Amino acid sequence: GYTDEGKITPERIEKLRDVGFHLVPSYDQMYEKLAAHKAETGTLDVQEEDDEELCAWIKEQKNLIIKRVKGKPIPLSDGQIQNLKSLGFEIDHPAGGKISLATIDSAAEQRRWDSMLEAAVEYKEVHGHLKLPARKLCSEKDGKLHYWIFTQRREYKKLKEGKESKLTARRMQRLAVIGLNLSP
Repeated sequence: GYTDEGKITPERIEKLRDVGFHLVPSYDQMYEKLAAHKAETGTLDVQEEDDEELCAWIKEQKNLIIKRVKGKPIPLSDGQIQNLKSLGFEIDHPAGGKISLATIDSAAEQRRWDSMLEAAVEYKEVHGHLKLPARKLCSEKDGKLHYWIFTQRREYKKLKEGKESKLTARRMQRLAVIGLNLSP
């Protein structure tokens, strides 16, 4: 009943299903199935009546990505997210527009964003506001903060226009907490 690699043969899987076992396919199996579907059809759209298992898996991946966007931990590795990115996987953004997985940050990118948010908090504590002078008049550190704030506002504008944006609902919430006006 087992293959040389220690995996259950298709015949054994069918027998287990016949007696009521529900076997959950691995991420890799479902990813390969989705990649094959895209190669065959040119799209990632899967109808439930065509492949109920793959459709359910896609919905599960989308729910996990939404959790990641909200800053919650998920069981997908950066490599698995990268695999989905390579297929062009995207989902609807809770605030409008689309979320392309190309915009999902790695842990390192998130640390950089958090570091700039902390710099904004420090600047506000010292100056009482987040209205930085023109970038060319800023110190190097404040110049980076100026550009980061500009970038957050640009991403917000893209989101409002229904375009792809790196600004997640969680990030917008965190920016609101520190009092950053995204549409001055």
